[in-house]
Amino acid sequence: MPTTRGCAASAASAAALTAAIVSLLLFFLRVGEGGPVLSQGTSWLLAIFLGCSALFVVVELRTVKPLISLSFFKQRTFTLANLLAFSAEFSIFGVVAYVPMFVQNVQGGSAADAGLVIAPLSIGWSGASIVSGHLLHRTGEKSPIKYGILFMFLGFAGSYFVRYDSPVWYIVASMLMVGIGMGSQTPSLLIIVQNSLSKSSIGVATATHMLTRTIGGAIGVSLMGAVLSRSLMAKFDFLSARGMMHSFPAEVQKHLGSPQQLLSEPVKNLLTSEQLTLVLRTFTVAIHDMFVVGLLAMTVSWLLSFLLPRRSRSMPAE
Repeated sequence: MPTTRGCAASAASAAALTAAIVSLLLFFLRVGEGGPVLSQGTSWLLAIFLGCSALFVVVELRTVKPLISLSFFKQRTFTLANLLAFSAEFSIFGVVAYVPMFVQNVQGGSAADAGLVIAPLSIGWSGASIVSGHLLHRTGEKSPIKYGILFMFLGFAGSYFVRYDSPVWYIVASMLMVGIGMGSQTPSLLIIVQNSLSKSSIGVATATHMLTRTIGGAIGVSLMGAVLSRSLMAKFDFLSARGMMHSFPAEVQKHLGSPQQLLSEPVKNLLTSEQLTLVLRTFTVAIHDMFVVGLLAMTVSWLLSFLLPRRSRSMPAE
């Protein structure tokens, strides 16, 4: 009977957590489509998120073998490391999702060009992870995390100044810095999480850390997409109020809040060269707002990083 109850509790926890995450992602997607933030549709999604989150907490607190032990989060170091991991994934997946689209659909690059600007991010991530892993015993975990956040901040700052006609090397350099920053902090955050709990909890701690990263990436893509879409609509509304959109075809105007549709070849072919330039300039300004979200996340992460210990208790200095 206890085993059956434990399985039922685990299933209920998993279902509640899944429903909470999915409803939150759908909420951001609906918000990105325009209209009021709290409409009838979005209010229901927000209510489902809050209700399922509360249910998840209640079930986890009552079960003997919780899916994610909430007591872990009483450990400050564990909580801080997971928050930093969430923030990093939140920021980087917005870049991975929308920078290739910018290069291909705004700058007119090929699919190979879109992949080219993301490749340095992956290379920088891998290379910095290796270097950071070798230096951990010498420097402790705190330094790589702080420098990693700094590199990511510089990468986002560089991306903020990108133009629709910026050279590819400039975008590549910005993505390389973001990748180096991500790779510098990834091993350190994982080690901090693992060393913040007892050895018997390492497996659960690692799984919780990876889940936190996954949730951060999923929410990052949704929220940044919502920011981009709403920024686009706000800027096109401003241009329309000034009489600069009256000559746009109706087929184009109905896609103004949808970046993927607006920048598709069939829609762009309906525009004159002047209209297309206006759309590309507007999209470039709108994507800057998305990078501001990343910069804010990195700023908060930088401040939180000062609260971390220099070295985990299980990692002595050489």
